[in-house]
Amino acid sequence: MKQIIKYLIVVAALTAVVFGGSKKIVVDLTKQEAYAYENGKLVYSGWISSGRAEFKTRTGRFRVLQKEKEHISNEWPKKEIKLKNGKKRVEVGGAKMPFMMRLTWSGIALHEGYTPNYPASHGCIRVAKGFAKKLYMWASVGTRVVVKGKAPKRVARSNKKFRYYYASKKSKGAKRLSKSSKWVNYYAKLSYKKLNKILRKKYRQKKYLLATKKYSYKKKVQKLKKIKWLVKIIKEAKHQKYLSKKSSLKKLAKAYRYRRLGLNKSSYPYQSQKLLINSRNWHLN
Repeated sequence: MKQIIKYLIVVAALTAVVFGGSKKIVVDLTKQEAYAYENGKLVYSGWISSGRAEFKTRTGRFRVLQKEKEHISNEWPKKEIKLKNGKKRVEVGGAKMPFMMRLTWSGIALHEGYTPNYPASHGCIRVAKGFAKKLYMWASVGTRVVVKGKAPKRVARSNKKFRYYYASKKSKGAKRLSKSSKWVNYYAKLSYKKLNKILRKKYRQKKYLLATKKYSYKKKVQKLKKIKWLVKIIKEAKHQKYLSKKSSLKKLAKAYRYRRLGLNKSSYPYQSQKLLINSRNWHLN
């Protein structure tokens, strides 16, 4: 029965290869990153974590043989349990592998998991949370997967989150998707007083969370993450406000300079310098 299922999956993969071969996933082990291409254009990209030194990830060209949203591993983890008799029993399997896309029948697959800045898996390619779901939804059985490069001991990564790309129908190429920019623009409209008030409130909340035993550790972490995120956004909004204020002050200074020269009100630089030069009202009093 298992052989028949495998045969059917292979047939499905071959049909997908024949009819839809425009999609391609490239896994770069040296950078510990994965890229999804459609018709030669970058659609998605994100972090990965390949197999560690003991369980190196195989390089080469593969196809997505099978897809499973909630897969459970049959091989990992391997746990040793001590029995009352003094004997040991090894329990195998049970690890969750969400958004699994099988590359080989020997056990290599793309799946969601913990992605630090170093190879940490048992041979599989762990994909970052969020990015894994997008890849799973985008890719189909038969999609080409190229695994290349050599896994380093550690990869340098910036503190900024890896931004996902999405190809829109209207615009050509790929665009960057940044969720925080909306909130920055929203908070930038508020006054400095209000922003400082919110910041003080958030700092108080942070102190309270660290001191209390009301919440569990997980809840505390979640709430602290939200507070940190909001504080960052408010600080960025304040910086934007400062920049806009600076530019407006420059404009005022320019207008004052023109007034001192004795130019007409119509020639003040409200719009742009080109309009001033081309305007007919450009004359001294």
